[in-house]
Amino acid sequence: MENASDQILKNHFSKYLEDDLHLGFWPSFIGQEKCNPLKPVTYHMHEEQYTFHFIFSGTGYIFHGDSVVKLQANDVFFLPPDEKGRNAAAGYYPDKDDPWEYVWFNFVGKPSENLAKCAKLSFENNYYSVQNPAVLRQQLTEMFNVARNTAKRNASYYLPYIMRFFAEIADERKISNTTTATEKEKRVKFILDYIEHNYSAPDFSIRDIAEKMFYTTSYVSRIFNEITGKTPIEYVTSLRMLKAQDMLRSKNYNISQIAYAVGYNSPFYFSKQFKKYFGYSPSRFGE
Repeated sequence: MENASDQILKNHFSKYLEDDLHLGFWPSFIGQEKCNPLKPVTYHMHEEQYTFHFIFSGTGYIFHGDSVVKLQANDVFFLPPDEKGRNAAAGYYPDKDDPWEYVWFNFVGKPSENLAKCAKLSFENNYYSVQNPAVLRQQLTEMFNVARNTAKRNASYYLPYIMRFFAEIADERKISNTTTATEKEKRVKFILDYIEHNYSAPDFSIRDIAEKMFYTTSYVSRIFNEITGKTPIEYVTSLRMLKAQDMLRSKNYNISQIAYAVGYNSPFYFSKQFKKYFGYSPSRFGE
């Protein structure tokens, strides 16, 4: 028969990480927990740690003073260091009927504040509902599989998983935050997504985007430029050039292969565009 200690160990996992990077900030703890419905309120009283939670399932509550917010699966919440006791009236706890399961990671070091800013999280605005959580779930699940099944404690091994967490949220909140995005910004988000998935096609055309949105090409170009500061063609070119540079760096492809891979039918024209963009020809890359 499983005793209380076994049950706690089954539902709660955490691992202390060692700072082998010496960057001035690092993930100091990672953890995963399926909360007991009677788990008491957790107060974040650490003076140095920035803590981030991602809710896998269930329901719970965060509060600050008299303000209480109900959160559920795919929500993220953040707690900053407890400077001057400002967290004394802030905490979180599981719902008794549907207790949450979450993962968390703590960061130490003042530059960690930039991670919160990147995801547009602050003490006053400390939660966000992730719109496309599949990638985050996969990354975090993989990270905890490694943590549970290996002895690895070096922060440098886990940092890439965690940084992807912030990158995904930052990318979503750049434009798609429905509480602040204008209709024009939502349209540009659609254009950006379409370009990201189709820029390498040799027959790529802004006209295709315009037809899908039932707008003119001039309107698509205008709103894209207003929001991003670039024309659609400039943005497509930048994606193609950066992809080409990455392929050149790998040294696994010749110039013709790279040209076709990033959407150019002519290696000569590709080389010309590459030189115009970077200031040197692809054949001289790495010299």
